[in-house]
Amino acid sequence: GGYDGFFIVDFSQTTPENQYHQVLGSLPTYPDQGYNHSGWLTADGNYYVMADETWGMRMKMLDLSDFSNIEVISLFGSEVDSNSIPHNQIIRGDYLYTAYYHDGLYVHDISEPSQPILLAYYDTFLPNHHDSYMGAWGVYPFLPSGKILLSDMQTGLYVFTVTYDNPLNMEANFSNDISLFPNPANDFLTIANTHFIYNSMQLIDINGKSVFKSDLIHQNHKLDISKYSPGIYSLRLRGKHKSKSFKLIIE
Repeated sequence: GGYDGFFIVDFSQTTPENQYHQVLGSLPTYPDQGYNHSGWLTADGNYYVMADETWGMRMKMLDLSDFSNIEVISLFGSEVDSNSIPHNQIIRGDYLYTAYYHDGLYVHDISEPSQPILLAYYDTFLPNHHDSYMGAWGVYPFLPSGKILLSDMQTGLYVFTVTYDNPLNMEANFSNDISLFPNPANDFLTIANTHFIYNSMQLIDINGKSVFKSDLIHQNHKLDISKYSPGIYSLRLRGKHKSKSFKLIIE
């Protein structure tokens, strides 16, 4: 419904002569609301993933078990940039495939709808133009081969093979408690208890500009931030099976 939200409408009685329809449920307001652009229903009809084509708004998982009480049960996204924007998504089985404009292809395990898990991603559009509408436009996961198609408006057509390793099995052996300290900070920042899950980090300023990137993270990693201007930053950690972002204040 664009800026008006989400609606479930029954058109079963509609004919050329009779334009009757009935609204069965609606969600006019919800977290991270913008321009409700696209979505996809799970095969059992109980859940719906929707995306607002608005900078900085995350995707929503809706519980449709009760049309009179539609609920957002999870918010999730790429977390690459404060202006990241999802465009189109398709569900096949337990997996959600998203064309995420500037951030490329994202694949989430939604077998537990309230806790989507990032399984895979691939950036098809490298320039930092998050204030525009560029990059990954459409995704298609229904080929008999299992390969995933993704179209990028600037860089072309991609064909992917996705390895569906289950990160829940891997993460069971590690603590999920990642902490930054001190925060706010002005000299050195410690990233504690990473347990080598993450293999790259990126520091992004409030304007969406990447000011630092490294492919090496140690357990209890210490990062020199003394050379960066005071302000609000996003620290992005990425690994084979997951990614995580933190708000960092540099004084």
